[in-house]
Amino acid sequence: MPTRRLPDRPDVEHLRNQAKTLQRRVRDQDAQALGWVREFHPNPPETFARSDALLVVARSYGFASWPALRATLDVIERFTRSPHREPAGFLALACLTYSNDDPGRWAGARRMLAERPELAGQSIYTAAAVGDVAAARRFLDEDPGLVNRQGGPHRWEPLLYVAYSRIDSTAPGHSTLEVARLLLERGPTRTRGSCGTGSRRRSRS
Repeated sequence: MPTRRLPDRPDVEHLRNQAKTLQRRVRDQDAQALGWVREFHPNPPETFARSDALLVVARSYGFASWPALRATLDVIERFTRSPHREPAGFLALACLTYSNDDPGRWAGARRMLAERPELAGQSIYTAAAVGDVAAARRFLDEDPGLVNRQGGPHRWEPLLYVAYSRIDSTAPGHSTLEVARLLLERGPTRTRGSCGTGSRRRSRS
């Protein structure tokens, strides 16, 4: 019996439920489930416990053990970015994602900012995307660790919101170039998990 391929967006609870279902089917003497146990359990026990079911599920996906599968899921969760799946909030609309991008989305974010200027100061991530220098400085003064902290809808570091923002605000005190300089001064930054290479930005004062 060949091993299976993990789903594109594997979910640990879904896999646990597979193990729970397998355990129940084994107890019911389901022939297919018993075949899975014979195929993937290195030493099928007389009493099929939940840990045995987890082992069978893990090995059915090509992993030596459940902890090995969990470790892989943790890495996938840490580094997976799916900006196109995010709800259409301010930052999701404001940033280039290379999927479902069009000028109308960015114009929508600009309208939101025009109607609610306070959005720029909601977080280090909105401050970075808008280029609100004073707000970014305030956030970093209060919590220096924000310079490298992933967050916002895309789970990016602040510098990535600077790089991928398409707000282009020309309001007084707004400059993505100055916010980028501030972030680099407070760094060092580690821009892991971006959805592509950084785009070249024109400076805005």
